[in-house]
This record gives sequence, C-alpha cells and structure tokens, in this order.
Amino acid sequence: MMNKFFQVLLALPLLLSANTLLAATNISWDGVASPRTTCPILNDGSVDLLELDDETSPYWLRCVSDVKTLKMNLFKVGLCKSLPNETNPAIDWYDKCIFILDNATNPVEVEFSLGAPQTINNIDLSKLTEGTYTHAVVLEQNKWFFKSSQLFSQTFQGRSTTGKFCYTVENASYNKLGTTSLTDLSMECVANEAAMIANGNHGWMYNETFWIGSAEPVKTMPSGNKLYLLSDQTTLATIDNSNKTSDANYELGLMYFSTPLKINANTTNIDLGFAMKGYGRMEFSTTGPCTDSARASGTEGCINAIKTNDFDMRVVAE
Repeated sequence: MMNKFFQVLLALPLLLSANTLLAATNISWDGVASPRTTCPILNDGSVDLLELDDETSPYWLRCVSDVKTLKMNLFKVGLCKSLPNETNPAIDWYDKCIFILDNATNPVEVEFSLGAPQTINNIDLSKLTEGTYTHAVVLEQNKWFFKSSQLFSQTFQGRSTTGKFCYTVENASYNKLGTTSLTDLSMECVANEAAMIANGNHGWMYNETFWIGSAEPVKTMPSGNKLYLLSDQTTLATIDNSNKTSDANYELGLMYFSTPLKINANTTNIDLGFAMKGYGRMEFSTTGPCTDSARASGTEGCINAIKTNDFDMRVVAE
C-alpha cells in the first residue's frame, strides 16, 4: 500500500510537466484596453502552440512579431525641428520640416529585410541644417508589400491547403475583416519549404488601407506615432465608416522621436531606416469557412496574413 502511495506522488510531477509543455498562447485581442500578445517564438524560429477563439475575425486575432521584409513606394521623407499640425501635417510641413526626399510624381521604391542594411535611394542628407529634430513625416503610396514564410507547431488552413509551413502568396490582397471565402486569406500552408517552392506562388502580398477603425482618417498607433489616410498628397481622405472604406490613395506617417536628433558641425554621418523588429504581426481567422465546424479537421484555424502592426523611423547622427 505504501509503495503505491509513493508511486502516485512520483507520477504527479510528470503529468504537470506534460500539461505545461502543451500550454498554448491565446492571441485574441479585445481592443486598446489590453496589450497585443507577442507571438511565442521558439529558439529554432518556429511559432509555439497558439490558441484561437472561434468566430473571431483577423482584426481581433493576432500576435506581435517581427517584420521580415517590407516594400513601399515613398514620395516624401522629412525631418522636422518642431511638431507639424497634428490634424493634418501636410498643412504646415514645409514650414516645420526639411525634406530629404521630395518626389511629388515619381515615388522611390524601397525594400527592407530584417537584419540587412537598409538603403533608400535619392535621399539627400545635405539639405539638413544644424539643429535639433524632434519629428519626422513620411508620405507613401497606399500600398505596402510583404513577403515572408513561417513554420508553426500546429497545422493551419491556408488559401487552398493545410500545413505547418505557411507563406505569403504572390499578389494576394490583405483582408482585415471577416473571412467569407478562403481566397480572402493572403497565405498558403503546406508541409515544408520544399512544398512551397514546388507550388511556385510564394511572393509579395499587398495591403491597401481604406479604413483604420473609425470615421476618422487618422489613427494613433501603439508606438504613439500617427497614421493619416489622404486622398491626394495634402488632403485627408473621406471615410465611409458604415462600409469601412474611403478614397485614400496615400498614407502619411507622423513620427515622434523619443530622443531628439541633434545635428551640429561635427556630424559626419546620419543613419536612417524603418523599424522592423517587433513591428509586425501574424493574423488568423476563425470566421466563415475558418470556423471550428467549417474548416479542415486537425487545423487550429486559418492564417490570414503576416504584415506590419506599427511603424517607426530610426534616425541616428554620428
């Protein structure tokens, strides 16, 4: 009898350890009242177990990650010595900012990869004068591109197939609202990287933003920076809130430097780039064909997209 008692006690820690190892991270987001969950990345770069609430659209089912690649078309980049108009920075940005890129008609295509040197062609740093810069403005086309692949610990539903290795589909358009068809997804999932290569459709998905959560064409991002939707290069977009759309053709970013940039006679170099680490997100869906009862058995949910979650510009003077 005593031996059995000790056997039971010895078995308990093993059961607890097994349950701990199987614990999943719930990534449902209830709005600005709670912080966004960080994607649980394992040492090998794969994503650990996730828990997805059923009947939840991609906008509310996400976790924060790194941006692996990013491509955009830039029209203007300005560094500002004082805060431009926060209702619409384009009202006085030429009074407050010095533009180191200013191409009204011919945007510059830039492509960034996490961990790789960032280069923006046609940037003219010689225009900067001595002084303290506290803000930055960036005007870009309302179309951002993302390309990535990710290994998961669970099987997910993609556009047409399922698997643990998911990737962005070439020319797929991002959808943040409820999933009505699997073709709304910007991702495909397969068994491994070799299967992705064999499919031949891994490429740049794109995101056009016509609605940012309200009837206003401006949104304060988690970083504290502000995003504006513009119909032309100086006019705020008109939002159709009931249909969650607008006439936006441009995006304007207003960034607040946590540490002011100081340029003096001894400045020999200025490093400028867009933040990528911790500024991305993975989105999932459990609505429509992605609900527990509708999607393929053995899957945790549908993967909707891997894209940016926020934006920031890092500028350092040396």
